[in-house]
Amino acid sequence: MSRLPKSVTPSLKPFFQSSPSTVGNIRQFVSFRTAGSIPSVGKEGPKNVFHTLCCGVGNGYRSKHFVRTISSSLKCLKDVEEPKEVHEVKEKEAPKRSGAPMGQFIKPNLRQKRMLVWSKKYPSVAEVPEYVPVSKMVNATDIFRIKANLATMVVFLIASYITIKIGQHHRTKHILECQQEADDYHDMMDLFDAELDKAEENEKRYLEKQKK
Repeated sequence: MSRLPKSVTPSLKPFFQSSPSTVGNIRQFVSFRTAGSIPSVGKEGPKNVFHTLCCGVGNGYRSKHFVRTISSSLKCLKDVEEPKEVHEVKEKEAPKRSGAPMGQFIKPNLRQKRMLVWSKKYPSVAEVPEYVPVSKMVNATDIFRIKANLATMVVFLIASYITIKIGQHHRTKHILECQQEADDYHDMMDLFDAELDKAEENEKRYLEKQKK
């Protein structure tokens, strides 16, 4: 297709704008393509024909873009569709229920039963049911721990007092024993000094008799 001279090239409107005159030109262009004859386009024949051709090309490009958009959208939709082959998930067998009631319950052992009795939740171990609420068991355990801690503190204080008294008694006894040993030693030394003095006096008397 040969280019038209610059003098013939009109100022074109955007392709996406359409007016009644443009629609009429497109119809004339279609009739020209089908009948094979050039329609009467008035005084500005070349301009109207060129305008019609440009509008047709623009519509073609827009149609092509629309088709591409539709095809890409369909492709994306196909990609996100769920696969045909869906693997069947085998349901897990439900666990067999025992005779225990479902919920927040616990089966206490002998020690826990005694805790329940000590915390005054039940009057005796025989009257404790097979399953008790967890909240009651936790409360009984807390009460037992508090009582055990208080009892431990009391026992510790009593043991400390007894230890102090025993220590004081042993200390007093040891001091008395040491004092008694010291007294006995001094008494023995006094006796020894007395015997020594007596021996010296006897020796002096013996020497005086020898001189006479």
